[in-house]
Amino acid sequence: MDYAIRLRTLQISNTKASMFVLQAAMLYGAVVLMVICLTVLSLQQLLDAGQYRYRFSVLRKLGVEERRIGTLVLQQLGVWFGIPVGAAILVTGAVILYFMQTVSAEISAYIGFGTLMAQIGTVGGILLLLLLSYFVCTWFLFKRSIEESDHPNT
Repeated sequence: MDYAIRLRTLQISNTKASMFVLQAAMLYGAVVLMVICLTVLSLQQLLDAGQYRYRFSVLRKLGVEERRIGTLVLQQLGVWFGIPVGAAILVTGAVILYFMQTVSAEISAYIGFGTLMAQIGTVGGILLLLLLSYFVCTWFLFKRSIEESDHPNT
């Protein structure tokens, strides 16, 4: 027979260490996947900017104001970034709700809903910061790219 003595402090420490490793790995995975997805979205829009140069130059020649063109660019990028991100938020929300309903007893016993919601909020904040960074950079570079066609000497 094999006997093991479990010390409460040792068990709590092991559990906390395991939970930290799992949380860190999941956060890292979420950030890496988000960076990959946003990079693909951003590159796709910046590569398509060449096709849109002519369209926006025609709009300028027709007398559309720069402010309105900026709004159109913002709307276009909003749709291209918004649809995948919105779908991801919907699916994530459904998965989180299902997860919380399925293992609510374990969550309240081991972690606590307050701690879990704080962690979800932190991860959401990090991912939102990434999204905003990519969106603003893509918007700035896209506008610069379509403006260069009208001013080739700059």
